[in-house]
Amino acid sequence: MEKNRLKREDQFRHPALPKGSVVKVPRLEVGDGTGFSGPPKIKGGRACSIGKYCGIGEDLRIITSDHSTTFPNLNVMLQRRITGHSGHTSKGPVRIGHNVWIGDRVTVLSGITIGNGAVLAACSVVTRDVPAYTIVAGNPAKALRPRFSAEKAKFLDELRWWHWSPKKMAAHADFFASDFEATPLEELQKLVAPDDAST
Repeated sequence: MEKNRLKREDQFRHPALPKGSVVKVPRLEVGDGTGFSGPPKIKGGRACSIGKYCGIGEDLRIITSDHSTTFPNLNVMLQRRITGHSGHTSKGPVRIGHNVWIGDRVTVLSGITIGNGAVLAACSVVTRDVPAYTIVAGNPAKALRPRFSAEKAKFLDELRWWHWSPKKMAAHADFFASDFEATPLEELQKLVAPDDAST
């Protein structure tokens, strides 16, 4: 029984991509505890990193390079045959922070950084960076509102709870069960000892 529990915990902390996932990037990093509701498609000429404890819906698309529209030809195979290179361009790698919620059928384009705790609504097409703790939606995705006040967002980022051990998280169950938006910051701070926040 204990062996099975440890196996399940290990799978949660060291996630495997779902069966059917398509990964065609030079490097992909996925943090502990991140879960996928369905197989993502991650492709392109640049790397992609996804932080810890993210919740990712079905049919996520991450594209880390793009077709250049400045050449006479747009067909990649023909371009490679004629010139020896694909003609792809990129604005850089894709970086997704910790504890980000990504809805179903979201597309993230090259060079995008998504801050910790952000929410990408279903079917969003993300063409610009998303600030931490911000909810975005649409095509192209636009900011709807921040999840929390600037003070509470700063408190969460400095707390860095996603680096805690499972044991420490369990010991702070009251903090995780709190209505973070409605509870005064002073009360939230009391639920987590400041000198204990980095372990």
